[in-house]
Amino acid sequence: MPLLCGIGEEMHRKYGSSQIVQQLARCGFSVSLDEVTRYLQSVMTSSERWHRKDVASACFTQFVADNVDRNVRTVDGHATFHGMGIISASCFGPGIQAMQQTRIPRLRARLMTREACIGKRVSAVQFCRQSGAGLEKYIIKPLSNLHTLLTAPIIRSLNTLWHAAGVLLIGGGQRPLWTGYMHSVCKGSHPLKSEVRMLPILDLNPSDMT
Repeated sequence: MPLLCGIGEEMHRKYGSSQIVQQLARCGFSVSLDEVTRYLQSVMTSSERWHRKDVASACFTQFVADNVDRNVRTVDGHATFHGMGIISASCFGPGIQAMQQTRIPRLRARLMTREACIGKRVSAVQFCRQSGAGLEKYIIKPLSNLHTLLTAPIIRSLNTLWHAAGVLLIGGGQRPLWTGYMHSVCKGSHPLKSEVRMLPILDLNPSDMT
């Protein structure tokens, strides 16, 4: 059941305690610890990964990376995992949707740790620094060169008009929120929501250029 499975996964992720999951399962509030472990291994061993063809019809795809820190031993703080997690956010045009991700097949039995980790490493490509790259190619110029005329975007006028309408309608009138206001003012098609997908976590120092 989705609710029982979600509770078991959340308790396991938040506290990392097998006893909590087992106690909740005995009381009927969660799935068993075996089922939680089997779910995690099913996700790890799934062959469904990020493919370029899944977002080939996207107008724009942005990759976002950030540090991933996790204390494996939270009591003394040792053995801390420090890596990099990456996601892809793709924007599609009107009437275009991303390829639907298939369901993850459920394993029939639990796997050994060494079996679950086979073929799950991301091959690292050694970074070779080129001469003239980085800050070396930037030329510092006088600050006076930045003093140029700036034309304010048209959307700023729409924002001012929206706030002014709120002041006029204080006496009991109603006005739409910012999203509804923009849909009523801006004409044309609107893009769909972005498709966010997880990429494999890199077991490397995020500050390492490799």
